[in-house]
Amino acid sequence: MRNLASAEGSMIPLSFYTNIRADVNLGVVGGRKIADGLYVYGQSFNFHAVFDRKDSCTRIGAAILLHTLAIPIAIYDYFDPSSFSNYAYYAMALLLNPTLEFYVVRAYLPISVGIGYNTDWFAFSPGSKFYLRAHGDVNIDFPFVRVTASYSYSFLDTYDLKKGFSFYLGVALFHFPVTEKWW
Repeated sequence: MRNLASAEGSMIPLSFYTNIRADVNLGVVGGRKIADGLYVYGQSFNFHAVFDRKDSCTRIGAAILLHTLAIPIAIYDYFDPSSFSNYAYYAMALLLNPTLEFYVVRAYLPISVGIGYNTDWFAFSPGSKFYLRAHGDVNIDFPFVRVTASYSYSFLDTYDLKKGFSFYLGVALFHFPVTEKWW
């Protein structure tokens, strides 16, 4: 939280992506610089829904419960920088929903490419289905807004989201710059 807008870290509050037909995700993404132009991100505090037209409802992923339980830990760690529980939480976010991103263009209008995967478990829904999707992204960073186009492969049938390739569109609001030459 302290490095929110630093050159070493970046956070994208209110990240939203969807494939329009069956899959919607709203969350917070935080990351760190690991090399020049190379960043690793993990999604947390996400509200993930997959549609199920068969039962005329929307299924909510269990990851939101796991992340919601960690909010008091994050608040405590903000006021106690010597605490290491935040590192355990971010490690969990990186294992569940990581993305490795490289900035191809860094000046004026930053453009990046990324690869990663997303997981979730619909534990409180009939059938308790799992969700596993690998993705490749192209991102364009405008002032405080990021637009993402993503091509992905779902490894499992998860309600209306069927196994196979899908195209996703995403928007992230309040995206902080990762470069010095930015607009």
